[in-house]
Amino acid sequence: MLRGDDWWCQGYSEPGAGSDLANIKTTAVRDGDDYVINGQKTWTTLAQHANMMFVLVRTERSEKRQDGISFLPVDLNTPGVEVRPIITLDGDHEINEVFFTDVRTPASNLVAEENKGWTYAKYLLTYEALGAGVVAEPVLSVLMSGRALALANKPLRESVAGGDAIVAFAHEEPGSRWDLAHVETRATAMATGWSLTGVKAVVANAEAADRILVSARTAGEADDPKGVSVRGYRLIDGGRAAEVIPDGVALPADALVGARDGAFPVIEAAVGFGVLALCAEALGAMETLKSTTLDYLRTRVQFGTPIGTNQALQHRMANLLIDIEQARSAVIYAAAAMGRDRTERERTLAAAKYTIGATGAKVAEEAIQFHGGIGMTEELPATQFARRLMMIDHQLGDTDHHLQRFIDLGRAA
Repeated sequence: MLRGDDWWCQGYSEPGAGSDLANIKTTAVRDGDDYVINGQKTWTTLAQHANMMFVLVRTERSEKRQDGISFLPVDLNTPGVEVRPIITLDGDHEINEVFFTDVRTPASNLVAEENKGWTYAKYLLTYEALGAGVVAEPVLSVLMSGRALALANKPLRESVAGGDAIVAFAHEEPGSRWDLAHVETRATAMATGWSLTGVKAVVANAEAADRILVSARTAGEADDPKGVSVRGYRLIDGGRAAEVIPDGVALPADALVGARDGAFPVIEAAVGFGVLALCAEALGAMETLKSTTLDYLRTRVQFGTPIGTNQALQHRMANLLIDIEQARSAVIYAAAAMGRDRTERERTLAAAKYTIGATGAKVAEEAIQFHGGIGMTEELPATQFARRLMMIDHQLGDTDHHLQRFIDLGRAA
């Protein structure tokens, strides 16, 4: 993936489905160690260049169309796959129809559970749409808190899922540098529950939260209960965060989430879903930047001609398109690994976050360069997307951190 050996495309839309992505008629029938796929996908972007595709297939008939859908990766060089071009009115060839006739793909490639593919497809599409709109809402923090509560089977998860409670996720600390195991905040057992003391840094939307889910070591000395201090501030992308300082806070015994001394797997898994969400959000932001920059190149006239006719700028835009599609492939591949063993999951997430961070910075910088002087002004929407991409790179680990994590996990494998 990092070498660019694989180019992925998405097989979602089908003829006659319109905007209803759950209207899936392409089938996958289990046959021994394989699935046999038959059907058709349409409006598939750049399938003529891709060698791999993520395909939504129907593996079970159900009254509810969102049920019975599975997520399968397919090698487009497999016998029975046919890619036919769809030429648009401007003479371009960017989209395609893809036909599957008795195409066999290993059952071991199945993403997560059979018949649960809609969950993963919806997850990616949701966060990509958030990125396209630069939505500065507490979605990511609530996602990670909700995932942790669900993994620990805490009743509060139902309030989070129903939108009745905003629970901020407080794990990072000053000096931790995205090391998930670096936790100095202490939770000391008391007769009536727990005493919590420490400092949590850059807690997104802590000021608006009803509750805060705090990671802490279950060892150390207890101080006198004093309460929680929240110091809020504005982020460069327009969002809000805060330093959260619990100073000897007294908590009931049932406040514990997960097993005592055993919460790290829950934290790591929750943060993993957060990383995947950030990657999908970045894709949406990059797509919007690409589209607005292309429009500018086509309409901005210099010396009597659109600047987009300049061959050097065309080459740079073509390179950006390739980089964005490669980043998309990394994110889709990471989504496929979420149900696999811990090392493969975390290594694939690190690869995706590294790729998104590097590509996002390049897309942001090139978009500003293409727009010239106005690209440095607040009034241009592109600057808001650029700031958000810079922020995403530094949330839950920057490119340097995830590149080193990818290397370390590879050595441990």
